[in-house]
Amino acid sequence: KQRDKKKEFRQALRQENMAILRNRLADNTKLTVLEKEELIDFFQQQYEENDSLKDQAHQEAVVLFAAIANDSGLTREQRKEELKKAREQEKVRAEAFWNKSK
Repeated sequence: KQRDKKKEFRQALRQENMAILRNRLADNTKLTVLEKEELIDFFQQQYEENDSLKDQAHQEAVVLFAAIANDSGLTREQRKEELKKAREQEKVRAEAFWNKSK
């Protein structure tokens, strides 16, 4: 699946970024060991929260799109319109999430 490949790529990139962070923190003499560990823990927590939210959003989208696609009470045009609205709502939600994260 393409989603699995993307997730693997994000995980590999995450590992690479964490290695860079650890190397930079190891070279930093101004921070204590505890402060360095807190920074690493914070970035790990952020990653896990973001990953969890991405998975949750994907599952919700799959369920919603399946419900729309399988609704026999909708015409083809109504389905297209409902799918379009769902995509727009997801865009707004994603934009709000990223703006909140900044």
